[in-house]
Order: sequence, then C-alpha cells, then structure tokens
Amino acid sequence: MNSAGVFTIEAGHPALPGHFPGRPIVPGVVLLDHAVLRIAAALGRPPHPARLASVKFLATVVPNEPVTVRYASVSQDPGQDRADHQAGNQADDKANDSADHSADHTVRFELEGPGRTVASGVLTLPGHAGPTDAAV
Repeated sequence: MNSAGVFTIEAGHPALPGHFPGRPIVPGVVLLDHAVLRIAAALGRPPHPARLASVKFLATVVPNEPVTVRYASVSQDPGQDRADHQAGNQADDKANDSADHSADHTVRFELEGPGRTVASGVLTLPGHAGPTDAAV
C-alpha cells in the first residue's frame, strides 16, 4: 500500500469533549475526514463528494496519537487487484493513480496507529469536474 501521510488529532479538537468525558477518543468521522483529505491529495483529486463503500473501525484512537494513512488502488479485475496487493506491486498503484482523472477512483485504505490497524475500508473519490461541471 502507498502512504498518504500521518496525522494527529490534538487534545483540544472541538469533537473531543463529548466523546467521551473523562476518557476522550477520536470520533470515526474525524478519522475518516482526515483520511479522505490525505488520500485525495496524494491522488491529485478533489476530496468531496467522496463515497464510502465500506468502513470497519477496529480500534480506538486517543488524542495526540499518530495515525498513518495507507491506500491502494482497486483495479477493475478483483482477482488482479488481490494478486497485485499480495505481490506488493506499488508500481501498478502509481500507474493507476496517474490514470484518467475525469473518472471516479476507488481505493482500499487502512488507518494505522502504533502497532495496530485502527480502521479499514473502501473509498471512491470523484474525478475532476469538466469545464461544463464548474460551479456557477
């Protein structure tokens, strides 16, 4: 998988006081927001409107804990995608990342905390808007 960077959610983040008082954990929506922004930037795509096909939260994240974002392009052929992933073929991921940016792009992603996977899922990012799609 490719790396899209590392982020931390500071203890003063506005979502933390009520989630949960006395033992704050970072809400999943905050983790996903940071993941989408980093993956979109790594692929050179707009982050919104992103679509989540699936997401599974496997562990909690506490304030000030580093979270690494990893992603891999999903090919049109699921069998080939599994073979590429098992072979660690990042060259194909890089080639897919630079493909036609007008089409939507689907990736598998993982969020990793120190020594554990925090969340994983499948995300689709939009293609670039064409000249007729520009906001008025």
